[in-house]
Amino acid sequence: MNPSPPSPSPTLSLPQPELRFTRSAWASLLGLLAAGFFCGAMVGSAWAFHLQTERGEFGLLSWLAIVGPIASASTLLWLSRWLAKRTYLLLSGVGVEVFPLFKPEDRLEVFPWDEVAEARVLESPRALHLTLASQAEFRIPLGALRPDSCQLLQTAVAGRTRELQERAKKP
Repeated sequence: MNPSPPSPSPTLSLPQPELRFTRSAWASLLGLLAAGFFCGAMVGSAWAFHLQTERGEFGLLSWLAIVGPIASASTLLWLSRWLAKRTYLLLSGVGVEVFPLFKPEDRLEVFPWDEVAEARVLESPRALHLTLASQAEFRIPLGALRPDSCQLLQTAVAGRTRELQERAKKP
């Protein structure tokens, strides 16, 4: 006879779902710029090959025409990947967490759901507008997010605020 699995302890809380938003719009733009620099490296290589075959010279300028765009493209690709991996905005059971680009461990901003009186996504300019119970207002720019991510954010924020309003109405 198999014993039944133990029931979950009331002191343990189940993990809350969370939505992570990254700076994917910036990452896409930097990826396109990197592709342009790689094309520039090809043009630089063709130009350097032309100088080598026609004039018999392959100097510092020829090397820079090849290495400069490749180094720039590599740096932009690395930065694009870095931006795509790093969280910008996190909606969790705790609240809205905003991670700055540099030193997020020092400058993280958290807006707990208990303190949020109103939250909405503005269309122009794209921003998340939070009004706290203390009447303080915060505007979090969403230019770093792709438009489809903004739609998902808008749906998630609307659902969460509706849930909070229903919870506040219950005695």
